[in-house]
Amino acid sequence: MATAYESIKLDIRRKILNKTWLTGIKIPSSRELAAIYNCSTNTVEKSLRDLQREGLLVRESRRGTFVSEQAFSTRTEAVPIITRTIAVVVDDVNSYIFSKAFRGIEDVVKPRDFGLTISSHDNDPGKQQAVLEGLIQQGVRGIILYPALSFETDNRYYKSLESLLRNASIVCMDRYIYNSSLSIPYVTSDNFYSSYQLTRLLIENGHRRIGFVRNYNVSTVIERLMGFKQALHDYGIPFKDGMDILLHGKNEAMQDFPTDWLAPSIERLGLTALFTTNYNCAGNVMNGLARLGLSVPGDISLVSYEVEYMNSFLPIKITGGTQRFHEMGKAAARIVLGLLDGTHESDMTGFLCHSQMNPGESVRMIR
Repeated sequence: MATAYESIKLDIRRKILNKTWLTGIKIPSSRELAAIYNCSTNTVEKSLRDLQREGLLVRESRRGTFVSEQAFSTRTEAVPIITRTIAVVVDDVNSYIFSKAFRGIEDVVKPRDFGLTISSHDNDPGKQQAVLEGLIQQGVRGIILYPALSFETDNRYYKSLESLLRNASIVCMDRYIYNSSLSIPYVTSDNFYSSYQLTRLLIENGHRRIGFVRNYNVSTVIERLMGFKQALHDYGIPFKDGMDILLHGKNEAMQDFPTDWLAPSIERLGLTALFTTNYNCAGNVMNGLARLGLSVPGDISLVSYEVEYMNSFLPIKITGGTQRFHEMGKAAARIVLGLLDGTHESDMTGFLCHSQMNPGESVRMIR
């Protein structure tokens, strides 16, 4: 069932788009509309503010609310009906990590009679923009987004997102936009805390020379790096140049993962353990170690993320963390529905889901 807020917004939008209310006409006051729809003025106000953001209404102090001159522009006519659909946009809909998130989202939106549509942006900011614009043109107003990586510091990337926020409620999932003035609600994992715990595990098993391996520079990885550094600091271990190993590449999956750094880093820093930030890094690092004739954990200890997936097919169980994408999806869905019906607390920007710690066989105690 649609909420009163949603029903009022849909009804007023129909009156405008079917020209029951013509351009420039003054619509009834909030108090009058509350009486017509048998609801509170606060509920009416939420609906009117949304329609104003969409460009359908213009509100003038002391004069009232009017149908906008732009209400029948090409842009507005392209969206005649606002759908009861939540869109999920990720880098690859076939990625295993999102299957649980999709299920979590579905568990929340279906009881509210919302449909679900899923799209891929292939980690391409340009394609992401095109997908989001297309969804909005189709009448989608609630979007859960796993943001594409912007490898260049390009303000156009953030400006394009800012323009979309005027027409849709967006919630980021897993990653979030952290290096701009945009304030987009997000759901992510407890990356700092779980990374701290994994690093502490290595330290308490005697490891003091640990390499942190990452293949991109996004919010989740930055938080994990911070947790790694904090654990080293708390145990009195200096963070040395070369311990943070950033492997550049525009393909997040990095099929041709470079491992030529492995032997020099192990020799120069005397590494006894590696902390890889995702399963792509971990798998390719293990292949690189094998080519060097080194084993896990006999020669090098290893911890990583998304190990539940890796442990389903690797001969050795990797110690590490697994993000709870089902819970993450549910939380993102609740927030986006709250934004749509006006019940989400505006000062609540971020929501953390606790990661699952997976004990394994990839950490060896050393003296």
